[in-house]
Amino acid sequence: MVKILVADDNKYVRMVLKLILEKHGYDVVGMAKNKEEVVKGFRELKPDVIIMDLRMPEKGEASVVATSGMDATEEIKKLDPDVKVVVCTAAMQDKYREHIMDYADGYLTKPYSEKELIRLIEQCCNKS
Repeated sequence: MVKILVADDNKYVRMVLKLILEKHGYDVVGMAKNKEEVVKGFRELKPDVIIMDLRMPEKGEASVVATSGMDATEEIKKLDPDVKVVVCTAAMQDKYREHIMDYADGYLTKPYSEKELIRLIEQCCNKS
């Protein structure tokens, strides 16, 4: 079974993603709300796939940082280049798109459909 870690600062998004993923037979091994939690979760839980929001707060910060998900993706991929990272964002600015795609295995622009999400995860898992 594919293990997935969900990283998004919005708890409702995390809960909905968990329900969708479990409905499709994926094992949601953890959820994170900021950069530090997702890196820690990656190290401890060893997921196969991470669904990563680009705009999350830094640890202890109330404000959202536009690149914290990108920073987390880079850090995680340096630790394990084989883990699959699907980046999700409301608006992918062109200046970030090229850079993040050096690390991510795919991205979705919010709002995305359940079908798009599952198709992208399946594509990522089949690249292994």
